[in-house]
Amino acid sequence: ALFKPAVYRAVFVAMAMLFVGSEIAFWTDTFPYAPLLQQPIFVGEQLTPWWAFWLRVIYLMTAVPLVALFFVLAWIMQREKHLLETRVRTDSLTGLFNRREFMARFDIELHRQQRRQKPLCLLLIDIDHFKRINDSWGHPVGARLLQQLGELLRTSLRRNVDVAARFGGEEFAVLLPNTTLPQARAVAEHLSRQLEAIEFGS
Repeated sequence: ALFKPAVYRAVFVAMAMLFVGSEIAFWTDTFPYAPLLQQPIFVGEQLTPWWAFWLRVIYLMTAVPLVALFFVLAWIMQREKHLLETRVRTDSLTGLFNRREFMARFDIELHRQQRRQKPLCLLLIDIDHFKRINDSWGHPVGARLLQQLGELLRTSLRRNVDVAARFGGEEFAVLLPNTTLPQARAVAEHLSRQLEAIEFGS
């Protein structure tokens, strides 16, 4: 709600319609003005049933929407915060982590694996002659190539374990925690076979 003008426009239109409707009802005597004021508030030591009922209605009409509004605003702000954090951490083209996030995670994993004495491997992937692809086929084709490679890395690696990132223009990095060198070599060969089977740009 804090970042979307469309929300403000919708609220403004709804409030304007309510205001116009109330004015029309008032001037056409469809709805009496201040009907509660026509009833006595006290007839003894307690509120009259009429006033007790309507005060409860007014309280609920005020409290329930406000509570609901707070929850809705909290949910919207949490969603916007998550979206902004995702945009800061990820590469907008491929959906992988960006270089900054990768280096932060690499530092965390490096210290973690050193404490636990576990193996840690790193794969570096570079697209050969990428400039020639952009020059010959255009930047949209090059962008599509990067997107397909990013999609391949997301679907081929271990979820919530391996860390894949777009490290540079056409350079990618993959962090493999708890992975020995032979296992990392097997992962690299598997990715290589999958890359050979893809018809990029399709």
